Amino acid sequence: MRIKSKKGMSMGFVVTMITVLIAFVLIAGVVFRFMSETESKEAEILCQNSVVLRAATSVSLGSLEDVKAAPILCKTIDQKIKGNKNEVKKELADMMARCWWMFNEGRTPNLLSSLPGLGGKNKGFVCYTAIVEESKDFKGSDSITDFDVFLRDKSYPKMKNTTYLQYIQYRSGGPGRITMILPQEGNSGVIKPNRAFEIAFIEKKSDSNAWISTVLMGGGAVVGVAGAIVLALPTGGTSLIAVGAVIGGVALAGTGGVIEYQKLFEERDVNTIMVLDMSNNEIVNEFHKNVFMGDIASE
Repeated sequence: MRIKSKKGMSMGFVVTMITVLIAFVLIAGVVFRFMSETESKEAEILCQNSVVLRAATSVSLGSLEDVKAAPILCKTIDQKIKGNKNEVKKELADMMARCWWMFNEGRTPNLLSSLPGLGGKNKGFVCYTAIVEESKDFKGSDSITDFDVFLRDKSYPKMKNTTYLQYIQYRSGGPGRITMILPQEGNSGVIKPNRAFEIAFIEKKSDSNAWISTVLMGGGAVVGVAGAIVLALPTGGTSLIAVGAVIGGVALAGTGGVIEYQKLFEERDVNTIMVLDMSNNEIVNEFHKNVFMGDIASE
């Protein structure tokens, strides 16, 4: 009986894995071209299936731990929303929940870590670009000021006895967090018609999230500065962080401090679903620079 050496077996395994990876990359290109013409539901399912497969094919190669063998076949889906206020809130909430589902409900650590040699900063992915259109029931002068309340109180239809907030933050894979950066109107973050929003999955960065811990200490609302409002929704409540843009950072009302954009977008102790109003070019640019990654079917 022949006994193969460990070195020979290891080399054979590496060759096999390289062959598999090349095949995956070639298949990904074909599927991605097909996916560009598919409807949004099919694109969502394909993305979610590829994410689950990537998690299941995590392997170790020598000194490289937890290498993800399968590519992620996801693309940003453009959606238009039109309806009354409740319909708009439900459409946006459903997209947030679907984005969480597409990325395995936050179950897989380091899901977006790049494959060796491919480079890139896979920190997050924009699942949807949603354009809220004006309608007879939601005119240009109207505003939605209670979207955070909707997420906290309304049941998510696909999970029994669970609200949208609970689904993302601790009733599924999780734990997760919802963060929204919206224009400020009074003490509220608002959603208005004729605006575009990005809904993104952002991967956990580290165990530190000092800026959120500071401004949410005690669970109170921090408001009072004109500009954007950051809504970080902790389980069991909602806290508002009013922010005013300054050069290279964000001023937090009531805290006497300024945080760098990098901390706002990169200090994450849990996986996060972020909703970003795209009307503030400065914040959008910083978001894309620090977090955003486009279609990732080739990674």
